[in-house]
Amino acid sequence: MDEMCLKVKELKIRRKSCSKESLLGTQRLSQKRGSTETLHTFKEKPEEEDESVKKAKFLKKLKQEWIARSLTTLAPRYQCRGLECSVMSCLTHFTAPELLTGNNKITCENCTKQHNKLHPEHQKARKTPTQQMLILVPPASPLQLKRFHHMGFNLTKVNRYVKFPLVLDIAPFTSSISLGLGNMSQGQSQVLYGLYSVVEHTGRLNSGHYVAYVRSRPLDPTHTHRQYLNMKPSSQFEIDHLVAEMAEKVEASSGTLHHDLKSTPGSNTANVQEFEEEIKAGRWFHVSDTYVAEVNIDRVLKAQAYLLFYERLV
Repeated sequence: MDEMCLKVKELKIRRKSCSKESLLGTQRLSQKRGSTETLHTFKEKPEEEDESVKKAKFLKKLKQEWIARSLTTLAPRYQCRGLECSVMSCLTHFTAPELLTGNNKITCENCTKQHNKLHPEHQKARKTPTQQMLILVPPASPLQLKRFHHMGFNLTKVNRYVKFPLVLDIAPFTSSISLGLGNMSQGQSQVLYGLYSVVEHTGRLNSGHYVAYVRSRPLDPTHTHRQYLNMKPSSQFEIDHLVAEMAEKVEASSGTLHHDLKSTPGSNTANVQEFEEEIKAGRWFHVSDTYVAEVNIDRVLKAQAYLLFYERLV
């Protein structure tokens, strides 16, 4: 037994390496070699990769600025007065910031599911602020007013008069990033629409009749809404595509998104009163099935509007 212990004591660790370094020294040496090889690898990277890294950082910064600007509007928010009931007040309430709480809390499909598996007694959800704003400004804008009200299990019709303008400016409800699209002008601070039709419902909620008021004007071949169309497919309006498109425009200018999308007060300001006079001067017709009669603008403005149709002016 003593002889076996002596043999075990004389055993030495054999390595493939002929180096006299200890095992610890070998580990340190391998770490040192790894660091040296990594350094050589970084030094040997081509300039093209450096450019791609710079571009990625630029796009990331641009995307952050894009998201920040998406929370601002082209014009200051509309301020409602007292118990005002108008299209502008309706749009103001519809686009107001709100906090999602209770059953409306935001959850993530992946992390929330994993958390709930581990902690079923503590369901995880987050209160989240949200706000709706316009990004894609259309050449024509139909507005539908909610004309019914829930009372328990019953629905009742809302007959309240809602004031509507002849010229509607949706800039207070339009996100600033819309200026990066093709159908908007740089520095634009107004997005004006002119009224051309009103649909009115008479009667009760379960029965009634629809009538319309329509504006007629002489045919003008030069008057077209083609410049207000955005001819790109909707799939290209995703954030990454928009950011990449804006990046090209920014690189061609001063290198900042602010310069490309800035809105100068008073620039490209149209005369709203002139548009209103033009709309009033047009011929308005009351249409009820086969009955058609010309009416004045005052009768149109007194209609209990259910649908409003606007066409873009600026």
